[in-house]
Amino acid sequence: MFTRLAVNKSYRLAYIALAAILGILYDVFFWEQTLGIGFLLFMVAYVFSFVLLAKTSKHISYPYAFLLVVPILLMAVTPALYNNRLVVEAIPVVVPILAIIFSIVLTLQNPDKHQFFLRNIPILQDIDHVFKKWGAVIRDLLLWGKGASKERLKKVLIGVAIAMPILFVFGMLFVAADPVFADIIKQWLYIDDLAEFIWRIFRSSVMALFLAGFFYVLISKEHTLMNKERIVKKLDGTIVGVILTLVNVLFLFFVAVQFKYLFGSAEYVTGNSMVFAEYARNGFFQLVWVIVLAALMLVLFYRSSSAHGHKNLLTMLKVFLIVQVEVIAYSALHRMNLYQDAYGYTVLRLYVEWFIYLVLALLIFAAASMMTKLKFRTFFYTVLVSGIVAFTCVSLMNVDRMIAKENIDRALFEGKELDVQYLLYDLSIDTAPELKRAFDAGYKGQELYRSNKWGGYDGESIIINKQNVYDEYQREYKKDRYQYQEEFTDSFSSWNKGRKELFK
Repeated sequence: MFTRLAVNKSYRLAYIALAAILGILYDVFFWEQTLGIGFLLFMVAYVFSFVLLAKTSKHISYPYAFLLVVPILLMAVTPALYNNRLVVEAIPVVVPILAIIFSIVLTLQNPDKHQFFLRNIPILQDIDHVFKKWGAVIRDLLLWGKGASKERLKKVLIGVAIAMPILFVFGMLFVAADPVFADIIKQWLYIDDLAEFIWRIFRSSVMALFLAGFFYVLISKEHTLMNKERIVKKLDGTIVGVILTLVNVLFLFFVAVQFKYLFGSAEYVTGNSMVFAEYARNGFFQLVWVIVLAALMLVLFYRSSSAHGHKNLLTMLKVFLIVQVEVIAYSALHRMNLYQDAYGYTVLRLYVEWFIYLVLALLIFAAASMMTKLKFRTFFYTVLVSGIVAFTCVSLMNVDRMIAKENIDRALFEGKELDVQYLLYDLSIDTAPELKRAFDAGYKGQELYRSNKWGGYDGESIIINKQNVYDEYQREYKKDRYQYQEEFTDSFSSWNKGRKELFK
């Protein structure tokens, strides 16, 4: 079963040990913990321990996979810095997925030098490979050979028995020396409820078993790049040409007729009895539908022509369609900028603006790729990498504080209305320093209705001013995240820069 170089039982047991350690760290850093620096520590521990073990056991096959370490670690830092929804809800999903892909690609065998395709990796086609390795994991743990192996096990057990009192003495000294270390140890070892303790052991064991099965797949013979033949259907050139021509005519007619609307100014909007919300919202949905449908069609045509040959006329039609989609994308960007100038910034508006910038760049790249007859495979992976880079860059920005700063500057220097309700109850505590700055600069405050966690209001009003803004942020934060606790508590693994500034 294990025929790869240097995959003996000692290395397999080392992978099991790593899985067990990660299972424990998962329980310490994640279970019922507020997201914070523990996420970074866990991801650093995973990446570096896995790389070290893979290098020691000679399982590194694709060094290019190390490029994924950059976005993994950069995004893993953000839970220790920010509290916006992207960081709290998306990062804990995206980063582990990237870490799994990194591990898979790094150890992927390719002795026959097949061309790399993600779909030709066995484990990505069938996750059952992980569960099928559980039997091998359990056998390695329970079954030991005779002779040297049995004697080695005996010595290991003796070593563990001798080490236990030594570890206890050093552990007690460390606990007495450092309160942070003591807090972590107490959280793990304190048994207040036997059922809870058993549940903790169970969930850590399940996580460890899953990771062990995953690691066993990566070091097994089956983890080899397959060479499945790509079957790309050839699309008839005449049919494609007719479709592209008609679509281009429709797009051209649409842009020509609504040119004034697409690039309308604020005066055009108000002069035609339109509201900015309708104007920008129409532009956004136009962008979404046009980009999605046009992109799917262009990708389908591009893939076929890349496999069966490019025709100059069809390439020109595709590029012309891309140019028109660019025009509509730019018009949507223009409308969104008008909307933000009139009403200020929100998370959705800012993300839409950045998304449009990304789309504009990718459309230009798509046109260049088609004109230079770039392979579709290269185009696809370039777009994929661009998406990862863009997402990483966005996650590294303190979005909530940026929005608060822009809106407060508009209120202070341009005399525009400040939506304190949105800053205080819809964004995260990262906005607190900016709102405090507004009061320091002379903003007088206003009366608000306190929100509840369902997005409504609880009927209680409060005057937000310089004296109580931080108190209200703290109250809101505790209510949302610690509503079942009598007082606010926090642990080392939940440390976060924004929360530290708020509660200092």
